Amino acid sequence: MKPLIIFGSAEMAMLARYYFENDTAYRVEAFTVDDAYVNQPSLAGLPLIAWSEALKRYSPDTHDMHVALSYRGLNKLRQEKFEAAKAAGYHLASYVCSKSAVWPDLAIGENCF
Repeated sequence: MKPLIIFGSAEMAMLARYYFENDTAYRVEAFTVDDAYVNQPSLAGLPLIAWSEALKRYSPDTHDMHVALSYRGLNKLRQEKFEAAKAAGYHLASYVCSKSAVWPDLAIGENCF
């Protein structure tokens, strides 16, 4: 399993990191945001890097991504970031709790949480 990059730097990103690292085999390697929103070098002990830099440092060949933006009125923004990550070639990881009861034929889409 490839290391994971999380797009986001707020509560949703922190929650995604917790679940991916504690309930999957994923290891989160960094957080990324749009270039204008990088206001510190790290977040919770991991690098916080500009999206333009993430594209150079964390190749889709070696890393997966999860777009973790808040649900409040941001569906269009989340969709834009999802589409940008897909266009860059990233596999968009989904998280479903290991304790969830799911039908055996359930198909989980990309970037679900």
